[in-house]
Amino acid sequence: MRDWRLGRLGRLVMLVFVGLALATDVVVMSVALYSERSDMVALAAGQRSETAAAVSSLLTSTYQAGQGWDQADLRGALSVAASHHACLSVLRPDGTYVVRSEATTPLPAGATTEVRAVTVAGHQVGTVELAFPAGSLSQADRAFAASLTRALLFGALAAALAAVVGALLVVRALMRPVRRLSAAAKALARGDPVSPVAGTAPGELGELAATFDSMARALEAQQQIRRSMAADVAHELRTPLAVLQAETESIVDGLRPLTMETAQSLHHEVLRLGRLVNDLQTLASSDAAGFELARSEVDLADVAADVAGSFSTRFEMAGISFSQSFEPAPLWADPSRLSQVVTNLLANAAKYTPSGGTVNLAVYSRGDQGILEVSDAGPGVPPDEAGLVFQRFYRGRAARGTQGAGIGLAVVHNLVQAHAGTVTVGRSRDGGARFVVSLPLRARAATDGPGPAGRDSLAGRG
Repeated sequence: MRDWRLGRLGRLVMLVFVGLALATDVVVMSVALYSERSDMVALAAGQRSETAAAVSSLLTSTYQAGQGWDQADLRGALSVAASHHACLSVLRPDGTYVVRSEATTPLPAGATTEVRAVTVAGHQVGTVELAFPAGSLSQADRAFAASLTRALLFGALAAALAAVVGALLVVRALMRPVRRLSAAAKALARGDPVSPVAGTAPGELGELAATFDSMARALEAQQQIRRSMAADVAHELRTPLAVLQAETESIVDGLRPLTMETAQSLHHEVLRLGRLVNDLQTLASSDAAGFELARSEVDLADVAADVAGSFSTRFEMAGISFSQSFEPAPLWADPSRLSQVVTNLLANAAKYTPSGGTVNLAVYSRGDQGILEVSDAGPGVPPDEAGLVFQRFYRGRAARGTQGAGIGLAVVHNLVQAHAGTVTVGRSRDGGARFVVSLPLRARAATDGPGPAGRDSLAGRG
């Protein structure tokens, strides 16, 4: 069964359609009737002139046939005048009446008079006066005018009806996708599955439907990430908490002495919890409206070198070769946040690079961009995951069996984007992952000014 409900918006649009159609009908009718009236007035004037000329010609012939007015047969002229509901008056040159008839109907005020001279052999022998009712027309002409008026009225009614039907069909076609979009939005708000609505509407409504579908897919993906996040964070918290609980219960129950080895094990698990909490806090702060960048003049090479120094021992103990290459790259940036970017990238490389592998850290300039490059010899990032690794809590296939909640790279992405930069991932020469961070050099951001004036809010930066 078809749904013909229009809703308030549909009814409003339909009223606008019908109102415009009726207004157009009124204008067209007014113009047509005015034009018809003008044509009828002109036609009546022409007919009066022709009648007066015909009566004058008839009287001329009659005058000649009777050799004067006394013997003239005026019945033909009177008959012609009567057929046009006119009053006929024939006057001699001295102004006396030859004949004067009455109109078949009383002549109202404003009657129109046609005057013609009756001439014979170039001499005026009389004058003809025909008084016509105002706007008089023949019966056939009056019938034609009435028929034309009825046709215009019927045409206006038909146009109004067509406007109503057309408006109903158009509004129904427009409201159908709007109702589908509304129903889909309500389902999305309730958390119910949403069917695609694209392809159900033309033009801009179709683009809106396609955009809605894209938004719905993005929200579904975010929901999936959040569900996975809850499970991943719970898993990451469960292990150290379980170890802490087991160790402390053993100590409290007297089953295990509190030795330095036990204290170190407890400390390790606490540090593990602390790192996870810090990552979560950093990710939350990078999304918060009040998070700011304390910008200053800084060289990306110096920041990377400082972080690399703290990682050298870690790489050495893991049997990983660590190569470094630094060229000046002056920036107007927050050094502590840049240090966090470098730290997270190197920690990610250390996590996935096996013993005997190589991690490369390089800083250089290219055009108006400062480049930070970190590559490793780990399993790499598959092409189908390249666009996902910077999403929070995302863990790819290579992350299975490793610690972490998929937060570090999301923090990198947020902080780099806050500095108006970009970060991409590709394949390194050793087959692992290659992360490239591109940041604008200082000349591009010099207008921010030094010191406290250079503090930038991350609100709305994504």
